[in-house]
Amino acid sequence: GLTAISLEEFQKNLKNLEMASLEFHLMRGDFESWFRGLGDEFLAERVSKIRKGGLKGAEALRALSEAIEARIRELKEDLQ
Repeated sequence: GLTAISLEEFQKNLKNLEMASLEFHLMRGDFESWFRGLGDEFLAERVSKIRKGGLKGAEALRALSEAIEARIRELKEDLQ
């Protein structure tokens, strides 16, 4: 399986993740748990909303990718 140690690496790996695997881990709450483990409750809550919205396939991938991209931008802005 794919592994990631940062949000940017996670974002890159999303493009290579099979849809069935993405849906499985999203619906199980695995992504939320991983973000919480990083100490990012804000992103975990965003992903929770995506999961609860019941998105599947490409829509789920797009929503997850957009949420992560937005969070990366926010965190980089906070560092400046």
